[in-house]
Parts: sequence; C-alpha cells; structure tokens
Amino acid sequence: KRLNASRPVDPKAYDLFMLGRYHYWQGNKTAWKQSVAELEEAVRLQPDYAPAHAALSMAFSSGRDLLYTQSEGSRRSAAQKAIDLDPSLAEGYAALAFIKFDDWDWEGTLAAYEKAFELNPDSVDVCGCYGNTLAAFSRFDDAKRIVEHAISVNPLSADLRFNYAFVLYMSRKYADAERQLLRTLEHEPRHVIARLFPAHTYVEMGRLDEALVAADRPELQANSVLGRVYAVLGRRNDALSD
Repeated sequence: KRLNASRPVDPKAYDLFMLGRYHYWQGNKTAWKQSVAELEEAVRLQPDYAPAHAALSMAFSSGRDLLYTQSEGSRRSAAQKAIDLDPSLAEGYAALAFIKFDDWDWEGTLAAYEKAFELNPDSVDVCGCYGNTLAAFSRFDDAKRIVEHAISVNPLSADLRFNYAFVLYMSRKYADAERQLLRTLEHEPRHVIARLFPAHTYVEMGRLDEALVAADRPELQANSVLGRVYAVLGRRNDALSD
C-alpha cells in the first residue's frame, strides 16, 4: 500500500526535508528555527509532499514554547494537510496526536497515536512521542517498551535518548533517568530540554546542591526549573524573583 501511494519528490524538497529532520532532532532553539525554515521551503517547493508537512507540524509543536507566538494555526494546518495528502502516513497522525495532547483531548491523543503506531511501529516520530504520552498516563511498561524500540531504530538520536530519560523519570527510576540524560547530552550538548531535567531528577533524589548547579546555567535563567530548586532549598525570595 505504501509503494502504491508513493509519488515523485522534487530532489531539492527532499534535501530540505532531510535537513529539516536532522535539525529537528538536535532539540535546541537554533536548530528548531533552522528546521522550520528548511521544512517551510520544502513544502513551498512541493506543496503535495506529505512527510514535509507532518515534519513541519512536529517542528512547530516542539519549538512553540521557545520560538513562536503565531505558530498554533500553522502546526494544526500542517498536520491536517499531511493526513489529507497521505492518509497512510504515520507521522501525520503523530503530529495530530501532539496537538490533541495539548488540547487535553486524551481519547483523541491515544487514538491518533494508536493509528500512527499501527501504520508504522518503526517511526521514531511515533515511538518517541507515543512513549512520552503513555508515561504521562502512567502506562510505564508500555512506554518503556516503545521508547526502547525507538532507540533500537535510531540509537544516535539525542531526542529519543531524552524521551527514554523522561519515561524513566516519570516511572520514578531516577538513577536510570540520570544516566540516560547524561547520554543525551553526550550526543547533543545543546539539547535544551535535556539540560532542564537533571535538576528535576536531582531534586527527586535529594541531591539539592547538584540540582542547583544543574539549574543555575545561563541558558536556563528564564525557566521555572531554577525557581523550583530555590523553593525546595527554602530560598523563597530567590524562587519568587526567578
């Protein structure tokens, strides 16, 4: 069915799609901006290229809190466009699930991820985010199985390593989560979300001095994680000012 649904792809659009995916998985502000620019150009060159629309929606979703104030409509329309162009594209449903989760539509979230997983259980977009969602719903065994499979598909992805760490953190396996976070940062030292979570992990482990060192970094000054560490340390004024 996938082969029957295939269509010619403009080589320039394909190159931009691949570059956009590469930068997306780096997980930092500069790379997300570059990813969006490359994917927007890919869909401009080939408007019927469904994977590029799905990837663009995911890039908007992942970077929205750091980068964009006007991306909400864009990410929704890109996800729907991907599905309209190719109803058998797993990544289109994964992008839709990301949006439904933000809408607090839990049934819709799981339905979209289940559809995506059925279509392509080897998709890193599907496996990584699906595992995180299952962990949020306390389905830890299922979440761990899925993210471990994702890593077996793409062992060099820093983002998937972070997803694995997140699942372990939610499972309260903090020492294991710490190890995966450190491996994430070995793969990609600029991964901004992976920089946040060691502080949270150290708080849960009672290693408060290390939590403060992890949180008190220039790139994290505008994030609530430092405020949380100050609060746990009893430094109320610092927590409120942060």
